[in-house]
Amino acid sequence: MTALATALGQRIAWDRLLREVSEVVPSDVWLVTLNALSPTLAAPTTPATTAQAAAPQGFSVTGCTYSQDSVARFLARLQVVPDLTDMTLAKSESSSDSSTGASGNCPKGMFDFQLAGNVRAAGSAS
Repeated sequence: MTALATALGQRIAWDRLLREVSEVVPSDVWLVTLNALSPTLAAPTTPATTAQAAAPQGFSVTGCTYSQDSVARFLARLQVVPDLTDMTLAKSESSSDSSTGASGNCPKGMFDFQLAGNVRAAGSAS
């Protein structure tokens, strides 16, 4: 019984996380990809693993929008999603120099962006 309770306590509520993310996407932002990984149980940290863990890697989203302001607004809104941590701007660039952005996702004249962060471990403090 304890093993079941432990397993259920570590479960990520993906339906809730995706719903919360969908509620904060600005109306002038279009998502192209969304990738999310379950966090691993924390192992004892050493100086080498601390440096490696600094880069967000559990949650990333790419998309298109009309302005850098919209990218900033979306990033700020993701900061309030309780199941996400360490949200940062990985890149944001104009696709005005070619027919599509660097990743080929956005039409000319739009901004192609990528935001990255981590999924909070189940049961961890918000």
